[in-house]
Amino acid sequence: MVRTTRAYRSRWLWVPAVVASLTAQGAAVTVYYVTRPTPKPALTIRLGDAAASWSLDVATSKDAGTGLIVRTSQDKPGRQARTFDIKVRTDNGIFAARSGERVALPNRDQAVQVMVNEPSGATWTKTLRLKAGQLTDASVEFTPSRGQVLVTKVGDSAPLLR
Repeated sequence: MVRTTRAYRSRWLWVPAVVASLTAQGAAVTVYYVTRPTPKPALTIRLGDAAASWSLDVATSKDAGTGLIVRTSQDKPGRQARTFDIKVRTDNGIFAARSGERVALPNRDQAVQVMVNEPSGATWTKTLRLKAGQLTDASVEFTPSRGQVLVTKVGDSAPLLR
């Protein structure tokens, strides 16, 4: 019995196979880089503490009826005087209020939506759950943004957007 090696098992064939494979893969990568579309530029801005922000502190106390007082940062000493537009949405409609003014509500458990608008256009909305026989005191504080973002084209001195 004579042993013969088959052509597909020859050791010398692996060299041309590797060369053909590398040539095909190199050609595919080259075609990809030549024909791919130009990626669109992306801009990510993280403002962190520089962005406008709102904070809320809620306190409750026993009372004869159900009520809500919304206080804004204009009531605090040393703060810049700002006039906030305060609205309280209930089942009975929308009530306008001034900072520190009590809004009398029906004496029952309920959810109300508080909307505070700052003069520059920033808006804060929060739903508060009120309990019967409690006065809820909500202190809302607004911190305005600490700067602006200018978008300019490379080489131009005038900003495209603010």
